[in-house]
Amino acid sequence: MMQKAEVYLEKEILHRSSKKVKVAAAQISSVYIDKDATIEKIEKFAKEASNNSLLALGESAVPCFPVWNLVHRPVDQHKFYKLLYENAIEIGDEAYQRLSDIARKNKIYLSVGITEKSSKSPEQCGIQI
Repeated sequence: MMQKAEVYLEKEILHRSSKKVKVAAAQISSVYIDKDATIEKIEKFAKEASNNSLLALGESAVPCFPVWNLVHRPVDQHKFYKLLYENAIEIGDEAYQRLSDIARKNKIYLSVGITEKSSKSPEQCGIQI
C-alpha cells in the first residue's frame, strides 16, 4: 500500500505562485533480475496511483539493486552482473517504451531508478517519464 503525500512546489521565480502536486511514493521490491516482471509490478502500482501527478519509485527498481556486492567476493559476481546487464534498460528500447506507455495510460509522471545498459557496463541512473 502506498503512502500518499501532498507537496507544494514553490515556484517563486515563475509568477511567485505555488502549484499543488499529488505524489505517490512506492518502495517496491523488484522481481529479482527480471525487468519484464518488475515492469508489470510497476504497472499495478501506477494504476493505483493514477489519481496522483507523480509516482516515485526507489533506487534501482528495474531490474534490481545489485545486493550481491555485499555478500559475494568480486570473483563470484560475474554471473550476477551478466544477468543484470541482460536485464538492463536502453533508453528507447521496448522496456523503456512500456514504462512510457504506463505513464501515458495512467496520466501520471514516473520517476524510476533503473540500470541502464551502456556500451561497456550497466549504469545506475534515474529516469523521469
